Amino acid sequence: MFTAMLKKLLPLIAIFTAVFMLSACGGGGEEGTEEENGYEIDYEEPTEDTSIRTLSVAMPQSFMSASLLVEAGANMRRQMAQDGIEFILDINTYEPGEHEAQLMRFQTMMMAGMGYDVFMFDGQPLWAYANSGFLADIYELIDQCPIVSRDDFYTNVFDAIEHNGRLITFPLTFGFRYIGINASLPQAFIDRFKGYSQINMYEILQIYNDLLQDYWDDFGQFSLFPFADPHRELLFAMGNFIDVNNRQASLTDDAFVSFLIALQQVNEFGGFMLRLDGLGMPIGNRALLSQEASTHVFSVPPMYYNPALAFFDLEDPYFVHYIPISGTCGGLEFNLNPFTWNSDFWGGFSISASADGPLAWEFIMNLLSVRMFYSTPQPGHQQLDPLFTFNTPILRSYFEPHRRTVFNHVLSRLEEMGHRVEGMAEIELAEDRVVVESQLRADAIARISMYNEMPIAISPFVPRSLYESVLDGLLAGFTAPEEAAHQLQNSLSLWLIE
Repeated sequence: MFTAMLKKLLPLIAIFTAVFMLSACGGGGEEGTEEENGYEIDYEEPTEDTSIRTLSVAMPQSFMSASLLVEAGANMRRQMAQDGIEFILDINTYEPGEHEAQLMRFQTMMMAGMGYDVFMFDGQPLWAYANSGFLADIYELIDQCPIVSRDDFYTNVFDAIEHNGRLITFPLTFGFRYIGINASLPQAFIDRFKGYSQINMYEILQIYNDLLQDYWDDFGQFSLFPFADPHRELLFAMGNFIDVNNRQASLTDDAFVSFLIALQQVNEFGGFMLRLDGLGMPIGNRALLSQEASTHVFSVPPMYYNPALAFFDLEDPYFVHYIPISGTCGGLEFNLNPFTWNSDFWGGFSISASADGPLAWEFIMNLLSVRMFYSTPQPGHQQLDPLFTFNTPILRSYFEPHRRTVFNHVLSRLEEMGHRVEGMAEIELAEDRVVVESQLRADAIARISMYNEMPIAISPFVPRSLYESVLDGLLAGFTAPEEAAHQLQNSLSLWLIE
């Protein structure tokens, strides 16, 4: 039954595959035919008796998230009805204010063997869940799947997420933070930044601290970058000094202590002050970017289109030399946690060990297809879809068609937002413009393709309660960096061996 249904998985995602002309997967044996969404889809005849299949899903609520779950479920319901099977999707969403209560509820349900079949990562202690046997190994479900294999996905992302050789959560998309430096800074600092092809947060903090140390009168009112969050940066940094598989932490390492020293100094300079100038417009409205440049040393383009600014040379830019942010010990930073600045609002989906694994996997693949369709600019729609993503689909075959469509849309809108791509203004003939835009798009896709294959670093699945008070003491000046490192070492070491 599982094989029969999964053979029909690619036709299930007919909307997306029709848009990008991807091939559907054919079935064997006697087949029936039905029209759906304007495309002919082949189905196998039912092989089992009528039954009811139920799947429970939990995720935090935001924008149209629940509607995408509904649509993915509707796809499965239509297809399974062809086999005389009734599919029921039980959707459970919760508001951000219910986060802590939901974490306790998750824990209780998991321990009772009654966890949600599928849930979206939202700060749950996935390592602890995995160690307790609460999570299914998604690798096993991929290996059982007749229409995809591990190599069909970006396995470098899986390498960063897996725990003890098991894939414990499945991201629909992935992407990186890009950072550019203010073009109005002293040239020596711009040149120093341009010496990097990728840069880690410690190096970013050092540049900021050195700038304010030397040029306080000129830049003392500048913050680090919009929505810079010391909690987030600390969590990413700790990930480089935690060996979860061996349950060891090395947070008293000199390199980590140096990071804490730099973090504390940035806070003393006011680098984490929240300045709301120049934020919130797709593709970085030029007028708002001008305001951002008057208050920030760096720019880290937020979600939606804005990372596109990292891939085109603009005339008279406010920020230059956009490069990806890497981990302290290597690997490009990927923010797996949803609903945060620089995220595309979608993180990883995990499957409970008690769930019907094949059914849950089929749902996730349907959700991926629906997600990518709604995240792609559609003809005739000028407004930015709230679920648009600049991130890369985890399924390799979706990358180029999605990214090509994204860049077509971005190039058509840059001028509307007050930007001019370098050299484009001098091009008079439409056919010449098409040639140049095609090359710009190809160069950008090639650059992202290179990043997509690089090692990846994610923030560790560490509860905020383990480090929040220590960080607060550090930033307030009550705790020295060396002492903070020892406190974190003790806290994390105990947690790792529990």
